[in-house]
Amino acid sequence: MRLEHHQCVKLKKAVYGLVNAPRRWWTRVRRDMAKLGWVESTTEPCLRCLREPGGQLIGLAVAHVDDFMIAIDQHSDLAVDALQQLHRAY
Repeated sequence: MRLEHHQCVKLKKAVYGLVNAPRRWWTRVRRDMAKLGWVESTTEPCLRCLREPGGQLIGLAVAHVDDFMIAIDQHSDLAVDALQQLHRAY
């Protein structure tokens, strides 16, 4: 469409983007969280766990669509860094 700066159009139906946009979003979130050390639960795909190298649980993250609830051990540098990187990415 070649519209002049002052022109507009009336849409017949809403346009929300690509059909596969939600899938691509979730794929990116999963990839980025995995890079940061978050491990997907085997029983609940919305749940991610973050552990110290010794196995101690230092973070939990639950994601639904584009809403996240994250709890971390604030005394763990690894958990704080992972949270800061998520904030920068999203």
